[in-house]
Amino acid sequence: MRRHSVSTHSELLLPLIAECLGELGMQAGELSAVACGAGPGSFTGLRIGLSTAKGLCFALGLPLLLVSSLEALAHRALSEVAQSPPRPVLAVLDAFRGQVFARLSVPAEARTATLSERLASHPQLAGDAVWAPAALAEAVAALGLGENLLVCGGGLDRYPRELLAGLPEAVRWDDDPAPHPLDVAQLGARELRAGRQAPLQSSVPNYICVSAPEEALLRMAAGSGAG
Repeated sequence: MRRHSVSTHSELLLPLIAECLGELGMQAGELSAVACGAGPGSFTGLRIGLSTAKGLCFALGLPLLLVSSLEALAHRALSEVAQSPPRPVLAVLDAFRGQVFARLSVPAEARTATLSERLASHPQLAGDAVWAPAALAEAVAALGLGENLLVCGGGLDRYPRELLAGLPEAVRWDDDPAPHPLDVAQLGARELRAGRQAPLQSSVPNYICVSAPEEALLRMAAGSGAG
């Protein structure tokens, strides 16, 4: 696929969609659904991505399928790393402001009674959440996964010392630092086969935390209220 000389996602996304369809010899009307990464991630990127996906769904009468960006990131490691039985994967993305987005994916084959019991005491690990890197490493280390754990994602590049010092036996898996579109599509297809789709009008990105400007406004409001 040729590169487009553009500066923003809003300029890049629709030409890329048209180019992909052209390479496949397909028309937009032949699509069965539209799968979109729901986040967490860049606030601007998420808004552009979901707005584009919803626009396509409205125009073409297609179901919208939303996929966790962290789950898609872990899916790549689970599908590409030879492992028997499959290992748990900790997917980590940079949330900025000294934080990371993280999700621990544990395949059914890797679940033991002991691990399930320990996970019950840290339920936030199994979903999309925002963490201080050191606190995340401490919570995951308490599960006792050791060298059976794979860690991947751009958050690992941003905070290697905090994460790997807290998880010294974990295996670092280096590939794309962000979710791959193919994994979003595959997980979206799974949702479609299961008969699940997102509500088209009310779906919003999974930001998890507020943006930096919103956080500043909240601090200002709290400060004025205290006075």
